[in-house]
Amino acid sequence: MAIVLLAVIGMSCTDARPIASLRAMSEGTLYYPDSKVVKEVATPQTDSPDGDSGASFGHLLGANASPEEIVRFYDQALRSSGWRPIDGVTANGHLMRAAWTNGTADFTRSVNAPKELTLDIQQALVGYSIEYDARVEQIYPPPSASPP
Repeated sequence: MAIVLLAVIGMSCTDARPIASLRAMSEGTLYYPDSKVVKEVATPQTDSPDGDSGASFGHLLGANASPEEIVRFYDQALRSSGWRPIDGVTANGHLMRAAWTNGTADFTRSVNAPKELTLDIQQALVGYSIEYDARVEQIYPPPSASPP
């Protein structure tokens, strides 16, 4: 059974440079072993009526593992690099979601329902039991710019 996450696209770009910084982070290409990269997902920093949003960079991936196995892999890898789990993360429409932070960026790993897959993604995932999204997200505004 394939599983997917939809990417949220921002309303207006204010600065694409943060994507380059996120792309340079090793976590931007941290994948569960034997995962297949299906699609790169990059969202610029945005301003919207709902407020500002930081940039994000990551990938849609296919794997033959349970969501729990994938979360354990990311939890171990990220904690060993100094990232801390974010408590109280809700599924927010996804089948499963987990997040970590290093203070300047967040890392999220999400799984969603297969009915959300486009035909090209479905075809790319033949032979994989799960589709997941792994991405690094800029904390915006940056902690140094946040009011005390």
